[in-house]
Amino acid sequence: MVEIISFDADGTLFRVDILKRFWFQEIPKLYADRHSVELDEAVSEVKGQYKEIGPSDIRWYLPEYWFNRFELTESPREVVNEISHEVSLYGDARDALIELNKDYTLIVVSNSPREILDTQISRIPSYFDYVYSSVSDFKKVKNDPDSYRLVAKDLDVAPDRILHVGDNREHDFEVPRQIGMKSLHLDRYTDNQKENRINSLRELTNSDLIKKIRSKEIFKEIQEN
Repeated sequence: MVEIISFDADGTLFRVDILKRFWFQEIPKLYADRHSVELDEAVSEVKGQYKEIGPSDIRWYLPEYWFNRFELTESPREVVNEISHEVSLYGDARDALIELNKDYTLIVVSNSPREILDTQISRIPSYFDYVYSSVSDFKKVKNDPDSYRLVAKDLDVAPDRILHVGDNREHDFEVPRQIGMKSLHLDRYTDNQKENRINSLRELTNSDLIKKIRSKEIFKEIQEN
C-alpha cells in the first residue's frame, strides 16, 4: 500500500522560470562581467560549455562546478536567492499538495541542486516531510536507480510503498519502477495514451484513483487500456 508520495520538482511542482533565469541569464551576466565580453558572446560561450557536459553528467546540474569552471567569485546560493521571486508553483500542484498532505507523507526527489531546490521549497508552505536533491545529496542523477534506492533506504521503507510522480518519463517513471517503486508520468501538454500517465496533479486527489493506487489496481488497469 502506498504511504509516501514523491514528487519531482522542476516541471512537476514548479515552473522552470527560476532555472532558465539562473542558468541562461544570471550566469552569462556574471561571465560577461568576469571575462569582459559582450553579453551575447557570454551567452553563446556558456551554452556551448553546458552542451559539452550534457545532462547525463552530474556536473551539468551543479552550480559550484560551473562557477569554478567560469572563474566566477559570487556565491551560487546568493545569486539564486536574489531571483527567488521567480519561483512559481503550478496551480494543480498547489491544489494536490493541500489535499494529499492530509493523508500521505509527501517528499520531493529532484535533480535540482540544493541551491535551487531549497529556495523553491522555502517559497511555499511546509507540505514536505523530506526533500532530496539527488545530485547534491547522493551525487547521482535520477537516471541511476540508486538515487531512488537511497531515498527508500533513508526513509526505511520498502520501495513499493512509495509512489513517485514526475514529468520526465525516463527519470521519473521508468527508473523508479526498476527498484519496485510505483510511478506515474505527468504530461500536462500532450494527449498521449501511454501507460500510467496523468495530465494534472489534481488527478491524485480523486478518491477512486487513490483507492486504486493503494490497492495496486491502477497499474494493472492502465497497462491493460
